[in-house]
Amino acid sequence: MVNRISRPIGLSVLFVVIAAGTAGADTLIANGSFEDPLVTHASNVELFNVMPGWSVDRGESIEILRGLNRSDAADGMQWAGLAGQTLSQDVRVEAGGAYELSFAYAPRPGLPGGKFEILWGGESLDVVRADGRGLSDIDWRQGSCIVTADSDTVLLELDGLGGGVFLDNVALSSLARIPEPASICLLLIGGAALLKRRR
Repeated sequence: MVNRISRPIGLSVLFVVIAAGTAGADTLIANGSFEDPLVTHASNVELFNVMPGWSVDRGESIEILRGLNRSDAADGMQWAGLAGQTLSQDVRVEAGGAYELSFAYAPRPGLPGGKFEILWGGESLDVVRADGRGLSDIDWRQGSCIVTADSDTVLLELDGLGGGVFLDNVALSSLARIPEPASICLLLIGGAALLKRRR
C-alpha cells in the first residue's frame, strides 16, 4: 500500500484501486458503458470517430469492443479500447458539490505498459497503470476518485498514454458532503481483480 500526500490542487481527490461494487445507476456521465453506437461487425470490434456523449480529442477514432474472446464487459455488453486517444466529456454538475467518479478498467491481455491519465477540470487526478503480461483474458478492476466541482460544467478527460487499456462503466455520482481534508490524495493498490468475469 502506498499513501501519497499531494500538493494542494484545488480539488478534493481520492483515487482508489480496491475491491468495490459497480457504480450506481444515478450517473451524470452520458454513455459511460459505451453501449452506443452498437458494434455489429462480425469481428466484434469497430472503430468510431463519433460517439454519443464523448469526444475523441486525440486520435481519429476510438475502438469499441463487444464480446471479444468470450469476455464479458464490466457493465452492459460493450467497452472501449483506449491507446493513444483522449476521450472527453463536459459533465453538468453543481458548483461546490462533491462527486464520486468511478470506472472499470483492464489491461489488454498479453500487452505491457498500459496506462491512462484521468483529468478533471484540467487537473490531473492520477495516472492509472495496467500491465497485461501473463493475462490471457480480460481482468476487470475498479477505480474511483472523489472530486469537487468549482463550476456547473466540468471537463472529464481520459487520456490514453500507450500500451492499451480497456475502459467501461464510467460513472459520476453526487455525494452528500465534501470529504475532508481537501488536500490529500491517496493511492491504494491491491492485486486482486475487482470485477469477475461472468460465466
